[in-house]
Amino acid sequence: MQKPIITDKERDALAEIANIGAGHATVALYQMTRRVLKLEVTTAELLPLAEVPARLGNAEDPVLGIYFKIFGQSRASLLVAFPQPASQALLSELAREPQVGLELSEMQRSAALEVGNILASAYLSAISNFLGLSFLPSIPDLAYDMAGSVCDLLVSERAGGSDEALTIFTSFSDAEGTLRGYYLLLPDVPSLNAIFSKIKLKSQ
Repeated sequence: MQKPIITDKERDALAEIANIGAGHATVALYQMTRRVLKLEVTTAELLPLAEVPARLGNAEDPVLGIYFKIFGQSRASLLVAFPQPASQALLSELAREPQVGLELSEMQRSAALEVGNILASAYLSAISNFLGLSFLPSIPDLAYDMAGSVCDLLVSERAGGSDEALTIFTSFSDAEGTLRGYYLLLPDVPSLNAIFSKIKLKSQ
């Protein structure tokens, strides 16, 4: 896999597009939880694969991750993740039963997958509508484990290719910091040309 080569202007444009997607997704999450959420930071960086898990915090900290492969006119990997305190609060509320440790009941697992599907669909739909490119999510995989292990879902497909990946990261939280989450989007290198072509058309 070839190494992505992008300019600072292209990085800024990708971060802005990710903000659009994350903004729509937080509205969708508000409709489920009635919690007002704000976007905290969005970055687009070329990172060594070994450093990608650090975007979620300490590699040993537990997180709930819902992972999607993205198909269509652009291909990518997307992870929607919640640190353990947030995932416990969210799933306890949605499933109406306490969530303890790293074990999920069937109802909590179903709620987590539903949240992931809704957020991923809103995130990708907003980006797709803005760029005029199709982004189609796969059936999700779910992992509730250490951040490093959860991120293995993202980076494992890049084994044997480039040891770096373009990593688009967004964090969000409610005012109290109780509900906090992250989006990690790793576009495939061949898809970047199509994305940047659409960005250029938008800027003309």
